[in-house]
Amino acid sequence: MYKDAADSPASWSVTLVDHLVTARGDLIDDGWALIEPHLPLGERGPIPDLRRQFDAVMWRFRTGSPWRDLPAEYGPWSTVYDRFRSWAKTGVLQRLMDAVIAEAAARGQVDLELVAWTPPPPAPTTTRRNGLGP
Repeated sequence: MYKDAADSPASWSVTLVDHLVTARGDLIDDGWALIEPHLPLGERGPIPDLRRQFDAVMWRFRTGSPWRDLPAEYGPWSTVYDRFRSWAKTGVLQRLMDAVIAEAAARGQVDLELVAWTPPPPAPTTTRRNGLGP
């Protein structure tokens, strides 16, 4: 396990943008200005309460609480959960994380030597005899 909460993976993303959030964890205006351009519009234009929904998703992962325990001030938990699932499924969260890391690197606020990616090994190959199987 981790020695303290600051060492846990849940704290890493918060540390990356800690100067962009309030003491409670909601985004300040500068933080929202960085995040908002990377979030999609709704089918009929801007999504009402998008910032509040984003803060709610961040609250849930920061606290580790179940979705159903989301504070009422963030709106219905099921709405926030559905928004999170949509963002996760369509790659919005991955693109957002990539953009935030790039911005932090440009500002000199992240050490990219800590970021590593190892490609998966190639798929095993099989030799077929007479096309009838391995």
